Amino acid sequence: AIRGSNYKYSIKVTQINCNTDDETMKDLRAPRGCLQYFTESGGTIQSFNYDGVNAYSINQDYSICIARSAKNCGIKYTNPPVDGSKARSVGAATQNGCRAGSTSSGSPDSGCGEDCLKVSGSTAATDSDWLTIAGGQLADADLADASSYKAFFCGQGLGEDTNSTANGVNGDGVLDFSNGPFIVRFHADSVKPEETAGKITDDVGFVIDYAVQTGKC
Repeated sequence: AIRGSNYKYSIKVTQINCNTDDETMKDLRAPRGCLQYFTESGGTIQSFNYDGVNAYSINQDYSICIARSAKNCGIKYTNPPVDGSKARSVGAATQNGCRAGSTSSGSPDSGCGEDCLKVSGSTAATDSDWLTIAGGQLADADLADASSYKAFFCGQGLGEDTNSTANGVNGDGVLDFSNGPFIVRFHADSVKPEETAGKITDDVGFVIDYAVQTGKC
């Protein structure tokens, strides 16, 4: 741990030879600018050092990339089942709710769109913590409707809120059918979360399942 802080690190380093024709090494090379890189067609993405109890580090801004082949037409991101002993949150744990249209309703534990760019209780767009999927669409919404597109996500869930009583389980996730690489970007501001009753509920981190879509989406 760093002296004077509450952060702990556990790091494994594997060196990849970038000056070889070995196919195994080539497959392991991440595209330029990707701090996390996933080569499998499905799996789980987590914020660095996620344990469901402690906060992630402040002042982060990096990209998470998933390998894409010519036969892939899109990707789906979903919120895994909740582990009751581990919290999740990107920014504030309580948000205004993520909805595609004015008739949608649900529990206010996930956020999306411009709400994620505002400090809680503020009306001005200021730095906060968020995940962004540039071509993201709410899977629960009408994909032909422009309101289904939401680029920013925050809070405990990922996607449109539902009436589920399970904390952090929201909708059917987020779809991305845009061209180009599959990228999720994470941004954390310079504000440390406060403890409530000895626990941290904000800025705890994220866990996201992903599944690359093949064929015709």
